[in-house]
Amino acid sequence: MASIDKLLGRGNLHGCDDINASDFHSFFDKKVADIRASTSNAAVPPFTSTDSEFPGFRPVSEDEVAAAVRTLPKKQYATDPIPTWLLEDCSVEF
Repeated sequence: MASIDKLLGRGNLHGCDDINASDFHSFFDKKVADIRASTSNAAVPPFTSTDSEFPGFRPVSEDEVAAAVRTLPKKQYATDPIPTWLLEDCSVEF
């Protein structure tokens, strides 16, 4: 696991006082604009309709999702994409 953490740069904090929130925002705005520009003439990808179903799944309600979020353990791991407390905080909005 240590080698994976090293490859992903986990635990390495690279502070930089030269970048502010506006610069950060601009970087990603430009990144998206560049991708859109580079693919603007691309053909629309083909999609094939299918009758396949997932019989093991059923639709769930917002209340069921909120209830599931409330049952999450009050802990998180470094690999979690979002802290549990933040997910719970945001799920109250829905």
